[in-house]
Amino acid sequence: MMLTLSRQFECFSHLSGHQQTPDQELAGGAMHTYDFVSFVVYILLCVPLAWFSPENYRKPFLIASTTVAATVFVLLIWSIVQAGGGGAMISDISGVSGVEPAKGGALGWAFVAAVTANIGGIATHMWSQSDYTRYARKPGDQILAQLVMVPLGTIIVACIGIICTSCAASLYPDEDKLLWQPYAFLDAIREHEGSRGARAGVAFASIAFMFSQFGMVVASNLVVAGIDLAALLPRWFTIRRGGYATLLFAFIMQPWSLLNSATNFLTVVGSFNVFLGPLMGIMFADYFLLRKRTIKLTDLYGNSSKSIYWYSKGWNWRAPLAWILGVWFLLPGLAQRAVAPGGFWGGWTRLYQIAWFAGCLVSGLIYLGLDYIWPISDKLAVDDLDYFGTFGDPPAILGVEDFPSRSMSLQGDEKRHVVEKVSV
Repeated sequence: MMLTLSRQFECFSHLSGHQQTPDQELAGGAMHTYDFVSFVVYILLCVPLAWFSPENYRKPFLIASTTVAATVFVLLIWSIVQAGGGGAMISDISGVSGVEPAKGGALGWAFVAAVTANIGGIATHMWSQSDYTRYARKPGDQILAQLVMVPLGTIIVACIGIICTSCAASLYPDEDKLLWQPYAFLDAIREHEGSRGARAGVAFASIAFMFSQFGMVVASNLVVAGIDLAALLPRWFTIRRGGYATLLFAFIMQPWSLLNSATNFLTVVGSFNVFLGPLMGIMFADYFLLRKRTIKLTDLYGNSSKSIYWYSKGWNWRAPLAWILGVWFLLPGLAQRAVAPGGFWGGWTRLYQIAWFAGCLVSGLIYLGLDYIWPISDKLAVDDLDYFGTFGDPPAILGVEDFPSRSMSLQGDEKRHVVEKVSV
């Protein structure tokens, strides 16, 4: 995700006449010196952005998303015009070197696996939506983004990626692999076209992709991780500290090893399905089926056994148990994908190909079963009054200007007394 600048450094290397030699390759050939330099530079560029609060991201990321969307469509149109159509992978995939088309049942399972892989690509965003929908002005503001834009955007981007990769296979048949990464495709354009217009186009496209990655890295990774760490360990982390810790952790993750091939990339995306599918199944079962979308806000922030969300010593043991039981039978398929991508381990491989659906369904049903045997108390409990002004304007007390701020610090009984007094 953060290697967008690397090909620009490679351009400088080519222009200066200095080619990378094998001894300049790093991480077992997964990256070069310019890749690592670009990675470090990009990390440093993310540091000041992580300082700003999430409320300030809306306008700059709106600009970034608009420019990269325009760039993607321009790249699509240019590819189709240059290739004279959809490219070799669409017209006759058997003519593409190293690609063997799937047939019969293998084609059906490949289609299912592709659908699951696409869900894995947006699973992290589905999981972390609440970190940003919390800033919505009203509950309905999130519907357009979650039900329309995220799925539609994923479908459109996937289709454009397939067509551009197909066109690249026709335009540059001498390339030893499919150009499925945008930066690899742009580098091929720069190298093979060789005109000033092509170099300028590649430069502008690279800048657009680079700024779009700020949205992915800063908003989807740093802020989300910072919020989670601040919630889990508030004594040591704020949102900013959590974001900076995530930046440091990026070096430990070594993303250059995860993105150096399509196989590794799909394995990483598939791992999201294995672990997030069961988690989301539990969330669906708890919020929509058991609680019927009801929440007792005053008890959400209660750090005592009086809260209905205290469960057993602060832990809802049903959730981790249901998650483990929903993950274990998907792990062999994930292992097969990692160690033997071209192999087939029978049912384990098939389960992995439907990992998100299987994990979500199994963990959700197990969670419902555990609640049936050991019921959660007060599942449908709600506050008797709107203490936080969530569903309307908070009550006003004449002569007191800071009532909303003071009311947030009051305990439940005190709030009830104040609100009842105002109502009278």
